[in-house]
Amino acid sequence: MLRDAILFGKAEDPLVQWMLFVDGESQEVIKMLAQDNKDIRQAYSLLEVISQDRIKRMAYEARQAEPTEHRSRMIFAERKGIRKVNRIFHPPPDLISPP
Repeated sequence: MLRDAILFGKAEDPLVQWMLFVDGESQEVIKMLAQDNKDIRQAYSLLEVISQDRIKRMAYEARQAEPTEHRSRMIFAERKGIRKVNRIFHPPPDLISPP
């Protein structure tokens, strides 16, 4: 289907170009897309660099994972804080002494 987009001239649409790039059906198609689209060319260059150098790839993956990990830590801390506040202001009934 994506190959048909090239054959029938629909590959000029940037969305179709990105779909073709992500599909990665052939190196030839990817190189052609990189020639025609500067953003894809930049992404392709980055992929070439990080796939060749293990340390750079690990550093790139760590940078990409950091925002997600930070968000997870913040959510965990928030939930932990809510539990503490609930324990202080809403203790279980068995801990409340009768008047």
